[in-house]
Amino acid sequence: GWLISTHLMQELGETGRLDLWRFYARRARRLLPAALFVILVTLAAGYFILAPQEQALYSRGAMFASAYAINLWLLRWSFDYFAADATSNPFIHFWSLSVEEQFYLAWPALLLLAAWLRPGRRTAAAMIGVVGLASFAACLWLTSAA
Repeated sequence: GWLISTHLMQELGETGRLDLWRFYARRARRLLPAALFVILVTLAAGYFILAPQEQALYSRGAMFASAYAINLWLLRWSFDYFAADATSNPFIHFWSLSVEEQFYLAWPALLLLAAWLRPGRRTAAAMIGVVGLASFAACLWLTSAA
């Protein structure tokens, strides 16, 4: 988050705007080739070693992994990352990449909102602080609720 925030804030400071197409294109060039290769090779190997029901399950996992939403699907499928049924999912390790990409969707939007409300580092810092506190409060509440 720090590196991305620094780059985005620097671009906002220099140009007064964010080129989100360029930002997302850099992410795609860096992540998509390797991620798609792993997904396709895993699906191909699964075709030969998995039963048809497992193939169907892991094909859905591949779909969610390729959409960077596997973490949301895993929440629905198995609440425990260390559960016995979770360890057999070949796409479980894509959850961190999904969280990262979801962060990349939300964070630039928040920084743009801060710049739109009032340009300057103080507004961005205040936005970061508010979002951080809200995230911490949600974490505390969800931890006690679950």
